[in-house]
Amino acid sequence: MRKLLIIVMLFGLLAVSFSAVYAQDEADSSTPCTEEEMTVTTEALSIYNDGLATLQEDYDLSGDPTDNAYGETIVALDAISYEFWNTVYPELPACAEAQTLAFVLGAVYDEYLTIGLLQNSSAWLDAGGDADGAATFANQASMRQANLATTMEGLSGITLTDLAAAMNGDLLDACTEEQVTALSDGLTNSMSGLGDVITQASEQPAVAFAVTEGASYAFDTDVFAQVANCQENSAMAWYVSDSLRELNIIMGLSANAAAEAEAGNADVAQTMIDSASQRLEDFQSTIESLDEMAATPAAE
Repeated sequence: MRKLLIIVMLFGLLAVSFSAVYAQDEADSSTPCTEEEMTVTTEALSIYNDGLATLQEDYDLSGDPTDNAYGETIVALDAISYEFWNTVYPELPACAEAQTLAFVLGAVYDEYLTIGLLQNSSAWLDAGGDADGAATFANQASMRQANLATTMEGLSGITLTDLAAAMNGDLLDACTEEQVTALSDGLTNSMSGLGDVITQASEQPAVAFAVTEGASYAFDTDVFAQVANCQENSAMAWYVSDSLRELNIIMGLSANAAAEAEAGNADVAQTMIDSASQRLEDFQSTIESLDEMAATPAAE
């Protein structure tokens, strides 16, 4: 319950920190990479690609969900995702193509983790006799898998330089004050409403996960393209997308941990709980840093 209350409070912090997002985005380097920087980047990333490929060879959720192998697979996916963002990504060259490649790869890791959390939740619900709930999670996992395949196919025809320009908003005009205000107000209201729904589902981890999954998926597939129509709003849209994705992973880990614990898989459950707690702590620190940035007067 405490974790859910913290998440609800984070939605309020998200609204406050919107004003700092574009300043943070502008501070990121958009300098083209040198050949040496790209070599360093691709060598670092290849290690994680190889690790994910190895894991995928044993990535099978078709058996009995009470088998520890289910939870252990989720734990392994979670470890790859967390370690990448917190140990590898920060050390990569701060140039446009390297940062873009790493960001896309990290998002793919997160997507595999989210799909696994959905599939595992479906298996647990099915084992518990909730066929409708199981089907909902399974269908959501299938949609994410299809979208990921389509996205990766589309990215194959884009150069890293062009992709970096698109993701940094370089191809967009600056927003008007009215555009920024309208999006910020709209996101604030949406976050507040989502927080209320999560509070109502606080005693049902699977339901709370379904809520954040619905919000994250809907934002990325239906809302993002509509609101990321100018530079500052594009930065805000990326920020909200990343934030919802991370909150969704936290809720997914919490829901899976509850199911694992109920089945007696104590070690796997505790690992998931510890990871969810660490991710929540990290996320809260990031948002608070942005809030401090928003409250600091700009230098003359």
